[in-house]
Amino acid sequence: MGPAFDIVGIGECMVEFHAEEPVHGAGLFRRGYAGDIANSLVHARRLGLSAAFLSRIGDDLFGSSLVAFLEREGIDLGCAPMVAGDNGLYFIETDDEGERRFAYRRAGSAAAGIGPEDLDADLLGTARFVIVSGITQAISASAERLVAVACGLEGAPGRTVYDPNYRPMLWKPRGGLAAAKAAFQAICGRVLWLMPSYPADLPLIDASYMDEIAAIKRFATLSGASVALKLGERGILLLHEGKMQQVPAVRVDRIVDTTGAGDGWNAAFLHGLIVQSDVRGAAAAANAYAARIIGHRGAIAPTDPPVARPASGSAIGA
Repeated sequence: MGPAFDIVGIGECMVEFHAEEPVHGAGLFRRGYAGDIANSLVHARRLGLSAAFLSRIGDDLFGSSLVAFLEREGIDLGCAPMVAGDNGLYFIETDDEGERRFAYRRAGSAAAGIGPEDLDADLLGTARFVIVSGITQAISASAERLVAVACGLEGAPGRTVYDPNYRPMLWKPRGGLAAAKAAFQAICGRVLWLMPSYPADLPLIDASYMDEIAAIKRFATLSGASVALKLGERGILLLHEGKMQQVPAVRVDRIVDTTGAGDGWNAAFLHGLIVQSDVRGAAAAANAYAARIIGHRGAIAPTDPPVARPASGSAIGA
């Protein structure tokens, strides 16, 4: 009997508003839906994998359309019930290089209420991969406990992948960096793959000025996991089964918006591990997929992003 789902994600999905101009002067916003784990699940489905979401969705004005969006993408919501409450939302603007600024309104959201009582051990136990993130941990104390319990389930280290996705402002009301480091330490020894970003996630390992070689070794030592370190325009550095290798980024003509590129990379990497079982090949395919994502505005394109054409411009790894 095969797995019930290729990927099960634990996290939140928010309402996104983005504009073609800076937020302070924008008169028209385009609505979308996003969240790091939700983004990964959408991309996993578009790549042909089966996916399920463990979350809570608020019954506010956006709830029904948020559910409709996830269902259109083919994501199973059997463990993502609609409950009383609001969904988190955010506004985003990007500069000419595709770098982002956000304004969030997510405190006390429905998704922040997910906790250990929401776990479905059978669902997680039959998935090929379970994906969680530091953002899932950061949205509330109950969500943080949920991640710790999920990673500690029997057999979980053999299937759990974790993206630290450290966001200082999100952790600030919950104890700041010390709390984020404690949350990271709670999953160490319990995951199969760790997928941090360089240098954004270095504070979690007390290594703000560490080079990428030393950083990936430290991440591996602390977590006990294989590591895929995202280096942005320099690609991906892998440390797996004692072997270190760098996989170059795919160069693209123009970066429009880098939002969600790392989440898409995560999904494409897991897809590669499932369909080809070759770690380097999976990383190369994920680099190419992430390069496609940054050519559109917003975290998730309405349809599959266009294929990137090799060029002499900027580059992206994830």
